[in-house]
Amino acid sequence: VNDTPVESVNGGAELDEGATFVLTAAELDFCDAEQGPAAVTFTIESAPENGVLYRDAVALGVGDSFTQQDVMDGRISYTHDGGETDADAFGFSVSDGAGGTSAGHGFSFSIGPVGGAPTLPSVVMVVTLMSFKAPLFGC
Repeated sequence: VNDTPVESVNGGAELDEGATFVLTAAELDFCDAEQGPAAVTFTIESAPENGVLYRDAVALGVGDSFTQQDVMDGRISYTHDGGETDADAFGFSVSDGAGGTSAGHGFSFSIGPVGGAPTLPSVVMVVTLMSFKAPLFGC
């Protein structure tokens, strides 16, 4: 009997706009009773829309894969594109290389703003009041 990999942790990650986040087993960890972390393989089913997922600085897209060992070794990272978005995600399936596969998983990124909301410059108006004496009625 071959068991599929089991989700231990899939907690997502938080990062700032334009930042890079390195995934660790503290954020993404699937284990398999029969196979080691080098055999537990994540295959990307949907790519992030607001950034790029990398393995050793090489961009990953739909159909590409990485292993749990890659995650444990700090080889998987995500770089946000710097746009005004507050979330991103990628979808994946996970397999153990021996026939155990589970699809339909996702990993989410929460994106924090940098520099706050745009503001309009303030306008300072100086009003000078002049006092003058003039007769109230003719002459």
